Amino acid sequence: MNTKKITALILTLLIAVSAFSTNTLAATWDPDRTTGSLEIIKTDKNRNPLEGVEYTIYHVANITQTTGPNVSIVYNSLVPGMTITSATTAADFDPVDLADLTSHAQKTDEDGSTTFQNLPLGLYLAVETELPAGAINANNFLISIPMSVNGQNWLYDVVAEPKNIITDATIEKEIIGGTSVNGTPLVHSANIGDTITYEITAKLPSNLEEENYTLFNILDTPGPELSIDIDSIAINVGPVGLIRNTDYTVTPNGSGFTISLINSGNHSDKLHNNAVVTVMYNATVTDDAVPGVAFTNGARIVYEIGNTGAIGTIPPTEPPTDVYTYSYTILKVDENGDALPGAGFIIQNLDGGTYMAWDGTAWGATSRANATVFTSDANGHVNLSGLAEGDYRITEVNAPAGYTLLRNPIDIRINAATTGETYSTTVVDTPQGGITLPETGGIGIYIFTIGGALLIAAAVIYYLRARRKSSENQMV
Repeated sequence: MNTKKITALILTLLIAVSAFSTNTLAATWDPDRTTGSLEIIKTDKNRNPLEGVEYTIYHVANITQTTGPNVSIVYNSLVPGMTITSATTAADFDPVDLADLTSHAQKTDEDGSTTFQNLPLGLYLAVETELPAGAINANNFLISIPMSVNGQNWLYDVVAEPKNIITDATIEKEIIGGTSVNGTPLVHSANIGDTITYEITAKLPSNLEEENYTLFNILDTPGPELSIDIDSIAINVGPVGLIRNTDYTVTPNGSGFTISLINSGNHSDKLHNNAVVTVMYNATVTDDAVPGVAFTNGARIVYEIGNTGAIGTIPPTEPPTDVYTYSYTILKVDENGDALPGAGFIIQNLDGGTYMAWDGTAWGATSRANATVFTSDANGHVNLSGLAEGDYRITEVNAPAGYTLLRNPIDIRINAATTGETYSTTVVDTPQGGITLPETGGIGIYIFTIGGALLIAAAVIYYLRARRKSSENQMV
């Protein structure tokens, strides 16, 4: 076994106990060396290389050595207010703000390796700052450059092999009833007050029955734009339904929830290697939804193998599904373009055929008689917020004083988009007495009809009299 491998083995043991060197040594280091290197090799417990693991190393202390029969190492702390000795461990830095320290961040390559070159001699804290999906963080560790080998020699190019626990469980989430075009998901939209049904699909790890999983939770963490109906949660393993409080538990977690499938190592016998767990539930869109801004509802797995206290997190295999709601603004003006307050409108959802009511926090379907009347403000605006994609019809039911109602309703469309579009239309009212046909079904239509009939009769009488007079003249 070569020196490099011996050193790596030593470091594996050192990392496990968070020690980094002894204080008293027999040999002095090379006075001509001012830098060294640290190679970090990342593998799982089966020694498979892990690519893409990011480590950040912090220079926490300079080191000097004394002379004499035995060499003593002195640590000159670079962390304000912190004394560092040979008894200091990596855990002692957990509450410390390291932002102002010199640091370097690198990721492992396809061989699971990354090397920090030309490091000034000193003491370094190595922190795993980015992990592959399903991995549990390895412990932080302290490393001295140079590092003593059995108290006699100094190693300036150090190798460390901290290992990760990793699982192959996966999780994804979708909206039930979602559609796609050529495999590309469409933009999801909803009215404020609508109910959305979500489905979470989690594949359990292939080593569930072999490893000592002491914790396996599914966490769902929506924002305030969604209100989850905890009672609607239903869980299946394949076609078999799981029983709440027997096969699993559900705990509210902020605006979301935590489903515990394994707790303290105990789990239902319905769970097995590679089992597919589906979770379905309903959530209502709240009036915290901001028009044109996506709201996201993500889910993840949190697990622990053994009672180590090291927690692993598995994010979704696909990005969380975004949902949008939109707004529509009506601007009511007169024939000169000046704002008209006091115009009242009702809205009909042409996709569903129902009229819409707003109770201050949510939209609902209703009849025309019970539809909410939205009145233009002092600036002539009617703001309709929290609408889903679709076709709508706007009908004016109250005209401002001195103005006539619109003869025909206005049809509008809201297209689903992800770039924060806003929608609007301008409605012009005509003063009473202007050339405006009355609304269909109004009494004015009869006046126009009678008047038209009288004009036609007069024209006929005039024509007949003129023809008769012409005939009499020809006879003479």
